[in-house]
Amino acid sequence: MLKQAFKDFCFIYYHDGQDEEEDQDTRVCQNQSSAFASLLLDESPKGSKQWVIQDSLHDLALQKLLSTKDKTPIQSQQDFAKSITNADLKALISGSGNEDKKIPQDSNFLPNLWDFKAASASASGTPSKPNEIPSTPTPSPESTTPGKINVNCRFTTVLMCTIN
Repeated sequence: MLKQAFKDFCFIYYHDGQDEEEDQDTRVCQNQSSAFASLLLDESPKGSKQWVIQDSLHDLALQKLLSTKDKTPIQSQQDFAKSITNADLKALISGSGNEDKKIPQDSNFLPNLWDFKAASASASGTPSKPNEIPSTPTPSPESTTPGKINVNCRFTTVLMCTIN
């Protein structure tokens, strides 16, 4: 669930209409989901479940549910970024990026992740976008037959979607 929630964040974050490389950046970000899940499980064994269902990383820090491996409390975004030992995940989350690995340089990533609530993004009752980037290009509107598809998704302990 942690990995999927992080993948959802990546999709939502990079598909805001302002990223010229949204598909590539989303893929790069989603590829860090296992590293993020491991980090959160290490730094917040109790809080990691809360992040998925109700709390932001900021909330977890305020509740003293985030700490480094040596049990030092994480109280800020900077503390969180400094606690990351995985170089690629650190480059993504800190915003420093890595051009060789196509990790985007983005100083807004951490502030958005810090305040992101996975549950509110998925359980708002509004249809959500798919959270995975297709491996093949999406066909252009001219090459598809128009039709009406109504998709509703909600997040409880898993993302559930129905197509009407």
